This record gives sequence, C-alpha cells and structure tokens, in this order.
Amino acid sequence: MTAQSLFAPPALRFGSSTLPALLRRAAASDRGYTVLRQGEADRRLSFAELSRKAAGAAAALRQQGMQRGDRVCLLAPTSAELLVAIWGVWAGGGVVVVLSLPTRLSELDGYATELTQRLEQAGASVLVVADEFADMLPSSFGDVRVQTLAELDIGEGPEAVEAVTEADLAVLQFTSGTTARSRAVALTHGQLLSNVSALSDALALSPADRGASWLPLFHDMGLIIMVVAVAHPGDLVLIPTEDFARRPGCWMDAVSRFRATVTVSPSTGYALAAKDLRWRPRDLDLSALRIAGNGAEPIDPAVLDTFAKAAGAYGMSRAALCPMYGLAEVTLAATVVRPDTGMRELSVCRDELESARSVRMVEPGEPGSRRLVACGTPVPGTTIEIRDGDDALPPGRVGEIYVHSPSTMSAYWRDPEGTADVLHQGWLRTGDLGFMDGDDLVVCGRSKDMIIVGGRNLYPEDYEQLAAGRAGVRRGNVVAFGLPESERMVVVAESRLAPDEARRLAQELLVDMTRELSHAPEEVLIVQSGALPKTSSGKVQRDRCRQRYRASELPVTASATRT
Repeated sequence: MTAQSLFAPPALRFGSSTLPALLRRAAASDRGYTVLRQGEADRRLSFAELSRKAAGAAAALRQQGMQRGDRVCLLAPTSAELLVAIWGVWAGGGVVVVLSLPTRLSELDGYATELTQRLEQAGASVLVVADEFADMLPSSFGDVRVQTLAELDIGEGPEAVEAVTEADLAVLQFTSGTTARSRAVALTHGQLLSNVSALSDALALSPADRGASWLPLFHDMGLIIMVVAVAHPGDLVLIPTEDFARRPGCWMDAVSRFRATVTVSPSTGYALAAKDLRWRPRDLDLSALRIAGNGAEPIDPAVLDTFAKAAGAYGMSRAALCPMYGLAEVTLAATVVRPDTGMRELSVCRDELESARSVRMVEPGEPGSRRLVACGTPVPGTTIEIRDGDDALPPGRVGEIYVHSPSTMSAYWRDPEGTADVLHQGWLRTGDLGFMDGDDLVVCGRSKDMIIVGGRNLYPEDYEQLAAGRAGVRRGNVVAFGLPESERMVVVAESRLAPDEARRLAQELLVDMTRELSHAPEEVLIVQSGALPKTSSGKVQRDRCRQRYRASELPVTASATRT
C-alpha cells in the first residue's frame, strides 16, 4: 500500500468548498481565461466578468425552471459562451453535464441516437447548445428543453442565485466507454475540489502559473484544468479542440506566445505536436513550460522521448515531462510525477510480466524487454493498493490497481449494479493493471483488454505502440484484440496508403511483431482512414472493433496472415 498524506481540504486551501464560492473569490483577481479561435480575435474573459455573466446565466436558467440539483446538458465547442454557461449552471445550483461533439460527419446519425440516450441517462431538464446547432436540433427532446448559449447571455445577474454545499452534485462526467458502455460518474462539489486541491499541491501550482489546453471540456482532464485555473486563480489559455485537430501547431504556438508554464495532453497530442515541431521549424520559446502533463490514455515512452527532443530544441527542459495516472471515477488524478523530476522509464522482462505477472528489471533495449513509465506517487490524500482478488500484493508484483481517495465518485448515476461492482468499502476497483516500484505506480494495461494466448497475458498496448511508430500508420489509430473462443490475436491499423503499399506495410508489421514481441498476431489488417470506431474523446473502441471484425464490416485495404 502506498499513501500520500498532508491533504489540505478545499476549504482550507482555497477558502471555498463549492464552485460558485470559488469563482466569487477568483473574481477579485485580475486573472481569467483567454479563448483562441482560428481566424478570430482572442477572447479574454476575466474571472470578474465571468462571475457577473455566470450569475446572469444562472438567472436565465432559473427563469426557465431550472432548480437546485437539476442536470443541465451542454453541447458546444470551447468558447467564452460555453464557459459562462458552465459556471452559470453551478451558480444556479445545477449539475453540469458537458456532452461530447460528433467526431466524424459520417457518424451523425449514430450521434443523434447517442445524444438522445445520454439526455435520458442524465435525466436532464435542459439542453444548452451552441447557437449554430439550434437549427439542426428539435426545440425539445421529450421533456428536455433546448436553449441556446445566446439565450443565457443576459448580462449580469444577482450575486448569489442558489446556495449549494460541498455535498451537492456538481458534475456528471461520462466515461469514455472503450471496454464497456459509457457510464455517468457523479461528483459532488467537495469531491471535485478535493482533487483540484490535491493536484495543485502535487504540482506546486500557484497564481504565477499560466496554463494552455486544447482538451475538450467534456473530457475530465479538460474540465478539471478549467477549474484549477479558477482555484488559484491563474490565467488559462483555451484552444478549441477542432482548431487543434486542424492545426496541431497552434498548441505549442500558444504555449510560446503566452509563456505557459503548465499544459496537459494524452500521448496522441504530444505525438502530433512533436511531428509539427519537426516539420515546421519556427520562432518559438518553450522555456517557461515546467509541467507537460501526460495521461488519459496509455503513456508511450517513445512518444514522450520524441516530443522532449523536438520541444527541447525550443527551450523546454526534459524535466518538464510529467506522466500521471487517473480516471474519471476519482475526478481526475490519482498519481503524478512531481515537478522537475521528469519521466522515469523502466525496462522489464516481457516474458515474466506476461507469464507470471512478476517484474524483473533488465537492461534497456535488451531483447525481450518492455518499456514502461513510472506514473509518479499518489496525490495528497490518496492511497494506492495493488491487489490479486482480496489480497494486497508487494512491490514488483502485477495486480489490479485500487484507489482510496476523498475525490472518489459518489456513484455511477442511476447505476447501482455498476457502482457496486467498482466501489468496495471506500476503495475504487479501477480495472487497470500495474505494480509499485518503490513509491511510484507503474501501469501495465487494462484487465479487460488483456489478450490471453497459450496461458500468456499479452498487453495490446505493446502491439499498438509498435505499429503506431511505423511510417504509413496513423498514430492513435491502431487496435489489437483477442478472439477468446479461438485464442487468436488480430491487429488493425488505419493507413492512407494505396493497396500495394498497404500490403507491404501489413507484411512488415507482422514481421516486426514476430521479431520484437513474444507472440505474433495471427492477422494484421490495414483499413481505410476513419474506419476504426472511437469514443467521444477519440479513443479506439476495442470491443466494437472486434465486433466489426467478426461481422466482416471493416473496410480492409490489405492484410497479412501468420503461417
């Protein structure tokens, strides 16, 4: 068991234990948000202006019948208007439910069904949408009223609209649903701010810090970073996710221009940033960046190496690399690497990891080794335990990660069975596999994703990371999965290559995996760009990929089969 003590409750650290009170405190500062929009002037929204406008939005929602505890769903790209609406819901005593936007035009029909299901799942009273979406949606979904962001922009409102307590619900956060159906994580004001306080302490955050984020506000990391800025208070630059997707270079441009000290992203974001920095040399200064947080998906040490080299040419210290581990069920962060520590990589024997779930360190680059990354120590107030069933395991043994934290969710919303499956006497069963190395947590993979072949526990991340590093493969668009009924493994990768080149790529990937990994997949498929189903946060949905493979529904360009 590894624990971190000296936890400062939100009321002690911030002088506030609810989000509306936090914003009122921040309004006395000169800090705020800056929203960047491609082709438009920057929109500065000070916390003082945000507080006044949020009170007005709260009044508008109350006029439309919103009551304390009502769930308000929001559907819009990152904008100043969305920020006002989110804080307006909290000011009015409501529960914020930021919904994901469709990721592909080809999935609009399916998205409409998903939207209806999530409104019903949340039990929403209101759906607030960006003005440009109003004409594409009905005026209501059953009992759910549809309002636009413009309708909430009525100017200033009364300073205090509805008193809330730290025990009141603040957020319903939908999980990504990579291995199971998406669930709604219910978080109170106290739980959310407990994680903000712990993360702030672990990263030594202060009002002097300046953040930059391209993450969507429906993502737990994007939403919590938005709150962290108000908590200190400090300046935060927000880049709409769709702008980052079109031009990844805008992220590091913003870090340089605003002298950002803190930023966060999954590995895929750092891969895109590294590629942009290499391909588009320009005048940047990244020397102020002291924390480059990495989480939300498996951490690829090769990606962070590449980013550190590319960003290092512009002044970023390698010590800024900050791997972390967390999940929506604990609000956001469970462990983080402390500032100025940097990424610590481990090289372990793959055979012993797969066959015996034990850890033996080997020399880096040794044949049969696997690269893993230490995700740091628990944030204050959080305890980590590695278990095999009900038994706690010693350091160096792989088991399931359990977390005990004051920021752990109350429940999955309206899902008592799902809640009972993961919450046990205050402990959260994460479903992730890992081990302790000293005080550091090392994550190996997810138990539901494991591929069992011939008694070995194979980690799909090894196959996905190997493929993602090859020319012609779209990074972040690879999936490996098993077929339990036949103990076969399949790897699927997206590529824009023509059929002849795709055939060569499939064969090369099969050869590489045979040579470098302990078990070669039975089949490697190259599919068209955009073919792999993804979650709202851009993660490949492994189960749906497996289903499409079984139904022969994947648009295969080329394949290679092990003989």
